[in-house]
Amino acid sequence: MFREKDLLLYKNLPAVVLRIENGKAVITLPPKGKAPGETKSIREKDAALLARGPVSGLEEVLRAELPEPETPPEEAAELFAGEHPPFPELASLIWGNLPPEAAWAQWQALSSSPWFRCTSPEEPVCIRSPEEAGEELRVREERQQKEKDREAFFSRLRRAVHERNRDCLLPGDGVFLQDAEALALGQSGKSAALQGAGFRETPEAAHSVLLQCGWWDRRKNPWPARKGLRLTGAAAAVEPPPEEDDRQREDFTHMTALAIDNAWSDDPDDAVSFYGGK
Repeated sequence: MFREKDLLLYKNLPAVVLRIENGKAVITLPPKGKAPGETKSIREKDAALLARGPVSGLEEVLRAELPEPETPPEEAAELFAGEHPPFPELASLIWGNLPPEAAWAQWQALSSSPWFRCTSPEEPVCIRSPEEAGEELRVREERQQKEKDREAFFSRLRRAVHERNRDCLLPGDGVFLQDAEALALGQSGKSAALQGAGFRETPEAAHSVLLQCGWWDRRKNPWPARKGLRLTGAAAAVEPPPEEDDRQREDFTHMTALAIDNAWSDDPDDAVSFYGGK
């Protein structure tokens, strides 16, 4: 049962109970941007208790900072190996006894730690083994590195477009530009590369960006692909005339034929010859 001035976790946000009204908790939530914090009435099953009050206010909760741990998280994980301690007990072991206003900061720290798996402050905390914690750290570092690589690419792309200079890009940036090329060719409706770099996500904008940054040159024409047109000739074989054809034929293979088409053309009718002085 919640009480007035309890600290709750509501949709992954801290909330303070203002009062209990008609069997529901009236809570206040953090502000969103410049908008003031929202006040709403919720059912108890829709929130979890972070700390018993009284808390002095939501502002104090948001400003609360944690001291240096009395017990490092990895040591706490070792002490509780194979167990599932309650959130308050684990938080108390790591930081000692802190006022209820610190519970939100404690929850954030434990939830983001590679040593613990937290689902709700009212449920036991799962302790990860050293191997699991190491794998979690590896995955997080890999994710962070990918995010850094993407941000660096967005910066290079903006610079390449601004300076009209392909040298601002790296050879490996083609991996990031694949979705921009697909958008320009009409094969996709969006592009993470263009969105991340701040460009519009349209086929025309993608084409323009690819030209301006130098990844494509003006010989690249996306329009046939957008319209689903083929760029190669038909591969159908031409059958020879039947042997029983008794029409009179003459052999002109000894004559000089002057091509009137490109040198690579193999069309049989794109040449002229003279026969009988005509």
